[in-house]
Amino acid sequence: MLLILQGSETEKEYDNFSAIFKYAGIAKKIADKYGLGFLPLQEKFNYFSSKFGVEHYLYDGVHPNVSGSTLIADEWVKYFKKYYK
Repeated sequence: MLLILQGSETEKEYDNFSAIFKYAGIAKKIADKYGLGFLPLQEKFNYFSSKFGVEHYLYDGVHPNVSGSTLIADEWVKYFKKYYK
């Protein structure tokens, strides 16, 4: 899982941490090439953190708390049900 938001541990070096977006793009291309699943969580975290705050999902901008873990689990279940009936 590759995801990051501007939080207490990432804000000062966010430009460096944001290289993760490039890595996520590469991971997506590899998954597509080999017919593997890829769950794009960054967009979900961006959306929900803009509504409720970064700390509500990632306590430091990287590591998920209970709400972040729940969001990840919910998205995995949706993904699994959609592609692996």
